Amino acid sequence: MPWKCRRLVIGTGAHGKLPRRMEVRREAERRKVEPLIVPTSAAVEELPPILYTAGTLLIDLLFSYYGGQIAIRKTNSATRRLLLASILYVPLLFFFMMFKTT
Repeated sequence: MPWKCRRLVIGTGAHGKLPRRMEVRREAERRKVEPLIVPTSAAVEELPPILYTAGTLLIDLLFSYYGGQIAIRKTNSATRRLLLASILYVPLLFFFMMFKTT
């Protein structure tokens, strides 16, 4: 169990009917980790927006790569790739924003 955290999110199933283990709660309190026991749908919202972060980082790196390629090689194919990357950038950014939780 990952105890190097400040808060431990524990999902109890879609309808909150999964068993809650009291020894986990006691161990969390002993280690000064805040246990958050909620239905799984609410637990997912508590997780960091890893898909948003990873996705936006990936498309930023790809866009920067194609921008650098056109600076190094001034060819028509490099220009087309940068144009395609710029056309796909905003829709992909909006797609990954759907996974961002606030």
